[in-house]
This record gives sequence, structure tokens and C-alpha cells, in this order.
Amino acid sequence: PEVYEELPEDERIALVNALKAKWDSVNAQYQKITHLVKLDTTGQLRRKETLEATLTKIENDIQRLDR
Repeated sequence: PEVYEELPEDERIALVNALKAKWDSVNAQYQKITHLVKLDTTGQLRRKETLEATLTKIENDIQRLDR
């Protein structure tokens, strides 16, 4: 969009906290599969890649809001 509206500080902090909670949740799922030495199926590999991408996106969103 051409016009960006600045978030009020309390909304920004609430959004960052919600993103951090989501990151914790996704990271917990990711940690459960990272101990597997060998990912046997394409489903396991796809799940791992999806979780990695999700974690990266959430991290980027948190950094963007912390500026």
C-alpha cells in the first residue's frame, strides 16, 4: 500500500508477544523432529522444511516490528 499506518505501541508490543509465543510453539514442534538422524519419508522432510520456513518468517516479522 502507498500509505502505512503506524501501530500504537501497546498493539505493537502485543503483536510481538503473540509472534514470540507462536515461534515458541513452532520451535517445540521443530525440536521434536530434529533429533531424528535420518528423515525417512518425504512427509517428514517436507514437515521439517515447512517448520524451518515458518520459524524464519516469524523471526523476520519479529525483527521488523522491533525496529
